[in-house]
Amino acid sequence: MNRSSLQNLANERIKDAEALLMAGRWSGAYYLAGYAVECALKACFAKKTREYDFPQKSV
Repeated sequence: MNRSSLQNLANERIKDAEALLMAGRWSGAYYLAGYAVECALKACFAKKTREYDFPQKSV
C-alpha cells in the first residue's frame, strides 16, 4: 500500500464510523474510528519511507 491509498482508506473508514454513530451502533463506530487512526498513522509513516517498505501481508 502507498501513502495515498492509506489516506483514502482512513477517510472511508471515518465515513463508515460516522454512519454507524448516527445509527447508534457505538461499538462498531468506535472500532472503525480506531482503524481509521491506524491507517492515518501508517500514511504518516509512509511519507518517510520508500515505496516497498510496507510489504503486503501474505496469508
